[in-house]
Amino acid sequence: MSQPAVLITGAAGYVGSAVARRFLAEGIPVVALDDLSTGHRASLPPGIFFVQGDFADEKVLAQALSAASCAGLVHCAALSLVEESVREPERYMQANFEKARGMVEILEKRGVRRILFSSSAAVYGEPSAIPISEDHPIAPTHAYGRSKAAFETFLDEAACAERLVCVSLRYFNAAGAEPGHGEDHRTETHLIPRLLMALRDDLPFAVYGDDYETPDGTCLRDYIHIEDLAQAHVAAWRVLSK
Repeated sequence: MSQPAVLITGAAGYVGSAVARRFLAEGIPVVALDDLSTGHRASLPPGIFFVQGDFADEKVLAQALSAASCAGLVHCAALSLVEESVREPERYMQANFEKARGMVEILEKRGVRRILFSSSAAVYGEPSAIPISEDHPIAPTHAYGRSKAAFETFLDEAACAERLVCVSLRYFNAAGAEPGHGEDHRTETHLIPRLLMALRDDLPFAVYGDDYETPDGTCLRDYIHIEDLAQAHVAAWRVLSK
């Protein structure tokens, strides 16, 4: 590889694979890391350097970093089901915070200091104002949001100590597809693909809630297209690389 690569965790997932494909399209080399517990190897382009394993495993990280000179990390790997996080909060804090913190400490030892964190607007909790501004108070209401907020805080403190250079991207409701690539979860929980599946299979589809402050009482949600989200990761990486 002629220029430093970017290590992407969760690279075979819905968001991670879109980010990996966009980085490659922009001419930025990628080392893809995923344990394939929820991701799909087929979502990554042929020929990409791929390492299967746990992102917090030092041997796995060493294998990934040995593939190329890595300029930094894009961390997309995470447990991300809100309902599950309510039932299993300790598991979410362990996976999304404790393991991620350990991963960064290993990377620091190897001189990798640039971190782009694919976070979540769930860190804001119930918003007190719409639209949510970047400086809105952080007040997550479930373990998924708390785990993301905890890792953001860890990165911020490391950046203040001049150990790391970091950016965290907070977003809601990634949706959509690229040609040949879309959402593919073993148990689909996301609204848009479930709606499309209901239309395809002629199944009933329920919209819950009828007391929101909207014209018909049902909930309104904002979505970000997966291609726009991937491009936002590239833009943030370019800022980190200056």
